[in-house]
Formats: sequence, C-alpha cells, structure tokens
Amino acid sequence: MLFRQLECFLAVARLGNLSRAAEEMFLTQPTLTARLKALEEEVGDELFVRTSRGMRLTDAGREFVPYAERVVGGFEEGRRRLEELRGATGDDF
Repeated sequence: MLFRQLECFLAVARLGNLSRAAEEMFLTQPTLTARLKALEEEVGDELFVRTSRGMRLTDAGREFVPYAERVVGGFEEGRRRLEELRGATGDDF
C-alpha cells in the first residue's frame, strides 16, 4: 500500500468527487482512479460506491477512514518534527 493511495482515498472521501479530488491532488482522473482501485485491491474491499452524483464511502470505507487519517497524520507529524530539528540545528541530516 502506498502512502499516495491513502492521500487519494482521503481526498475523495472528503470531497465525494473524483474530478475535484484529482484536481486537488494534481493528478489526472485515470491516475486517481487507478490508485483507488489498487488500494481497494490491497485492502480486499470496495471503499467507495460510484454514483451518478459522485463517490460515496461504503461501510468498509467509513471504517477505514480513521486508520488512513492516522497513517497520513503520523507521517505529516514526523515530517514537521524533522523540519523543526533541521531548523534548530541548521543541519540537513
């Protein structure tokens, strides 16, 4: 499972729309769709229901959101911490 797949999943979950999420992620719609499908294959479940009005989370998708948020949030927190350390020491690790 790739980190970028989780970011895409969360963007679509939040926006409920593939084209808006693709635009936000600076991706084409086919690339975003491929990342979502790969994530669904990895977790072994459909995470979204595709409707005429956009994308809606399935029960599995709703259950998965907090886990994806923790992974993405933990990464961002770690990255910020390393930036703080670089700023405090003036080193580039």
